Amino acid sequence: MTIASEANRSGPYACNGATTSFPYEFRIYDAAHIRVILTAPDGTETALALGTDYTVSGVGDSGGGAVKTALAYEAGYLVTLILNVPFMQDIDLENQGAYFAETIERAIDLQTQMSLQLKEQVARAVVLPVTSSVSVDRLTGAVLALSDIQPQMLALVPIAEDIETVAGIAGAVVAAEGHANTAATAAGVATGKAAEAAASAAAAALFDPTSYYLKTAFKDDGTASAPAKYGAAGQLTGKDIYVNDAPGLNRWVMWMTNGLARWSMRANATPEDGGNTGSNFQFDAFDDAGDSLGTVYSVSRAGRSMAFSVSPSAPTPASGDVSTKLATTAFVKNALAGGGLKNVRVVTASGNVTPSAGVTKWLAIVCGGGGAGQGRSSVGIGNGGFGGGATIAVADVDDSMAYAATVGAGGTGVSNTHGNNGGASSLVIGGNTYIGSGGPGSATIAPVVGSGGLVNLPGGPRDYSYYVAGSEQSHGGSGGDGPLGLGFGGLGGGGGTGAYGGGAATGYGAGGGGACVVTANGTFGGNGSPGIIIILEF
Repeated sequence: MTIASEANRSGPYACNGATTSFPYEFRIYDAAHIRVILTAPDGTETALALGTDYTVSGVGDSGGGAVKTALAYEAGYLVTLILNVPFMQDIDLENQGAYFAETIERAIDLQTQMSLQLKEQVARAVVLPVTSSVSVDRLTGAVLALSDIQPQMLALVPIAEDIETVAGIAGAVVAAEGHANTAATAAGVATGKAAEAAASAAAAALFDPTSYYLKTAFKDDGTASAPAKYGAAGQLTGKDIYVNDAPGLNRWVMWMTNGLARWSMRANATPEDGGNTGSNFQFDAFDDAGDSLGTVYSVSRAGRSMAFSVSPSAPTPASGDVSTKLATTAFVKNALAGGGLKNVRVVTASGNVTPSAGVTKWLAIVCGGGGAGQGRSSVGIGNGGFGGGATIAVADVDDSMAYAATVGAGGTGVSNTHGNNGGASSLVIGGNTYIGSGGPGSATIAPVVGSGGLVNLPGGPRDYSYYVAGSEQSHGGSGGDGPLGLGFGGLGGGGGTGAYGGGAATGYGAGGGGACVVTANGTFGGNGSPGIIIILEF
């Protein structure tokens, strides 16, 4: 056999809550020669156990095989497969003894796989350039020093673009160390500031920066002489930074390119008159010629309120994004208009239902058909039928899909026995079935309840019948109403001394009334009303 590929890992594979088979594309000679790493959404890695957490197929095959996990991990998890050949050589050949070429070839294959395994690990390591003279001790010291100033480094992230504009003046950073050492001899406040400058310069020198500029200046009253670039008018200038501190003028920091202004931040010269007014913040832009394009935004010091001088651009969040972001008035209006009720669908016949265009969610009321009332073949009274059960469900839908809907029929009354049950209604969305149960006919003594939704409701109960021999006061029982007032139960027959059929239910999901026979021949119980599905589309 040969190792004809440098493949040493497969993945990472993104889990989806269903997949359990993950392929690998390199040869292994033992199931233990592959390592399975599970990475959680928070970055935590766990090595799975062979036989307990996974099994391996394709051992010995040149094209690899597959790892089958015992669990289907949820979305957000990653599965990575890497070589795991032990660093051992267990072949012992006797001097001048017989041996098989296959034995030698397999040993060479395993050595090659060990090299590929090391190559995979080195590819994930920090590697210095070939010509680098940095020692391991110095590199370790630099990493430890970085960890000490992590908060300061994170503070630089928002101004990374500004830092890049001063790449040409890195030499001044090293010069800052000399200024700091000189300032360390100053007394009073200057002593403390010099110590801070020395610490900043030392940290900067450690990493040989080439993309930022540091300038520390002291006024004459700090006993340190002013640097050469701190002019008499109170201005500090560098290659691409200009600081104006002249008395009576706006105080600003300006970013420049080739001596031409690009951006400036300033505390403007608005007079201060108490109450935290005046000296408000202002951010300005400049064109290629260095001329002002005007103010981008300003901030009132007293009210801490921001005023834009231009129209800010706002993102267009994805549907369902509830994070706090800046958005335009137009976007908010469109979101409000698009996020409300779009349509109402009334389904009274079985078939497939496709959401309206742009609809992503349904609120469905599924109601079963009502049961029929009891008929009579001789003198006596009949019970009414029960209303159908219902369920209220909320589900995500796709406007490119069709969803199966079944609408239950109302139960039919007969002349000589109990009425028939109503049919169940149902709506199938994805793997969920939402059922409005069919109302029982007159033979049952308890109502039924819908199932599968957020709220499951019973059908309306029937009323009691009343019988006095030969009396016109006798009457059959009324049917139960449909849930949520969708239908009204049929009235029980009665009102005289003859034969009176039960009343038919009206609306949806209601039970039929029971018959009443006082002195005449038999008659039918009332029919239940059919079910219904009402869909509110969002």
